[in-house]
Amino acid sequence: LSIPEDIAIIGVGNDEQICELSNTPLSSIELNTEQAGYHAARWLFDSFRNGGGELSPTILVHPLGVRQRRSTDILSARDLDVARAINFIRNSCSRNIGVDDVVKQTSVSKRILYDRFNQEIGLGIAEYIRKVRMDHFCRLLLETNLSVAEIAHSMGYASDANISRYFHKLMNMTPLAYRKRHAGFGRENKRISDVISIR
Repeated sequence: LSIPEDIAIIGVGNDEQICELSNTPLSSIELNTEQAGYHAARWLFDSFRNGGGELSPTILVHPLGVRQRRSTDILSARDLDVARAINFIRNSCSRNIGVDDVVKQTSVSKRILYDRFNQEIGLGIAEYIRKVRMDHFCRLLLETNLSVAEIAHSMGYASDANISRYFHKLMNMTPLAYRKRHAGFGRENKRISDVISIR
């Protein structure tokens, strides 16, 4: 089977050497092992301080998100024009594009593309653009130390206030709260945003 054309594969642990050196770079779930290690060390410290004897606890290693690579990079749309539209939107997520820009990448009218897009994806074109751009915004929050204003400017937003309001409406928290919640213990960079489910 061809990857990802016939089957998509996702791993766990996000070992960069293994994932990047695979014939097809492997998408992987990144785990918060630092947080689990912190809890284990805390339990060990408390156990020594209290004289030991307690059974070791079950420590859950929580996922931080998905590091997307080629093994899951496939367009699920069967319609060629819809696939072209999706590809253009994904590749242009750092730019402020509109529906007309997307239509120009296809061979059909806006009305036809809208109907086909909604049938294939379950979302309107403008809504899909907003979701893809928000996913990119989340990645920049977690992968960089750029301020919210700097990220907003780099993505072509007129002001950070607008994107912050939309972010809060969608995520029910501020961008800085999102960054703090998902950044993990002792690491400020290299965090991948939660995948925003389209269907």
